[in-house]
Amino acid sequence: MHYSPDLKKDWGRVLQKATNATLMHERDFLAYHPSGKFQDCSVILYGNGKPVAVFAAHREGKTVYSHQGLSYAGLIQVPCSFDQKIEQFKALMKYFESLGLSHLQIKATPAFYNSTQEEAMVYIMHLSNAEIIQMELSLTINLPLAVKNKGRKANIKQAGRQDLIIIESNEVKSFWEALLLPNLQNRYQTAPTHSHEEMSFLMEKFPGKIRQFNVFKDGLMVAGATVYFSKNCIHTQYLASNSQGRKLNALDALVNYLGNTFAEKYKFLDFGHSNENLGLNINKGLFRWKESFGANSFVHRHYMVPVDGWKKLNKVYKQSS
Repeated sequence: MHYSPDLKKDWGRVLQKATNATLMHERDFLAYHPSGKFQDCSVILYGNGKPVAVFAAHREGKTVYSHQGLSYAGLIQVPCSFDQKIEQFKALMKYFESLGLSHLQIKATPAFYNSTQEEAMVYIMHLSNAEIIQMELSLTINLPLAVKNKGRKANIKQAGRQDLIIIESNEVKSFWEALLLPNLQNRYQTAPTHSHEEMSFLMEKFPGKIRQFNVFKDGLMVAGATVYFSKNCIHTQYLASNSQGRKLNALDALVNYLGNTFAEKYKFLDFGHSNENLGLNINKGLFRWKESFGANSFVHRHYMVPVDGWKKLNKVYKQSS
């Protein structure tokens, strides 16, 4: 069924029960995008009269995207059997086929966000004749943080002697203007995906799920992080420091703080990927910095699926003789 605002509660019910739902799948998270930027094509699936899966999407021409306004998306499902997963994906593709669409492009949610750590949808993609059109490596730390790299351990220890103060803030504008914008522009010639106004809007919508942590030295902000909190994972959406912060290893101290403070409730700290050029290149310095905390690499797949791929799913099981 095509999503409409009157189904928002049902959408939320799926997210509450799903093992692979994250903050980014919330309808209010999608709402920060300017009206008209995306032609919404989201779907909510029902089984026995109850909502069982959601699919955040928009369409351009004959292609459905899930979802270019999000870092990852895909089919979000309440716990179910493999058979049910297949049937739900078949229903999704049949629906898009009925709209005259030809392909479905999915930026799949990385496996570590799924609290059950299962990857049935990877196999279903394969069966559906999906093509992997892009890949990145997400670097993720198992919590609690246990740094083994000697250089990183020394930096964290040194930062602990600098009288740094880490404070959680209820606003992001000062971090954006003092650190994030100049850091991204000067070091990477880029800009953050979100403006501080957009992030402020999201923080108000999701209290406790988007949090800002800043590091101070002698009253001056030297580093900071904007962090997303999902069911079993925290994600550093933005990390930045200035030249003084780098000398003081302030980000090392902040990652150490996050990786230990929230270890009781969360299993992973997700640094995100360090890829460039549509995943074909890696920012070596950034990648090695993340890896030195003990982060492991997880594949982040982008699929292109023909909507008539549902026909392939009718042939999954070999009949017993």
